[in-house]
Amino acid sequence: MTHGQCLCGAVRFTIDGPVRDIFVCHCSICRRLHGGAATYSACEMDELHMDSADELRHFEVAEATYSFCGTCGARLFWRRPSLSYVAVSAACLDQPTGLHTLGHIFVGSAGDYEDLSTALPKHVEYSDSPVA
Repeated sequence: MTHGQCLCGAVRFTIDGPVRDIFVCHCSICRRLHGGAATYSACEMDELHMDSADELRHFEVAEATYSFCGTCGARLFWRRPSLSYVAVSAACLDQPTGLHTLGHIFVGSAGDYEDLSTALPKHVEYSDSPVA
């Protein structure tokens, strides 16, 4: 089981199943939402259980629902209705996670200040092959 929470602890959750390793997302939505690149894991939607969710808030943009804590503002999840999984902010997962960073996605939208010199794979979008 994997546990996580927002900064203030008002929203807490448990993932009862496998958790995907991390992608660092550089899309313009994540950059604006998180103040920079965002680290996301994922799990099957039916394996995410809310332990405390009174302060969980949602908003929609670009056909996705983004969830955050209404008290501290921590960004927690995003989901598209067509997908069986929910993306979970890796920063909200309790340590140790045992997860590894798989690569960078949406690097074409990265801020001009971002250093992408890492040896990790870089993808123009989520599902395409790495770019040099």
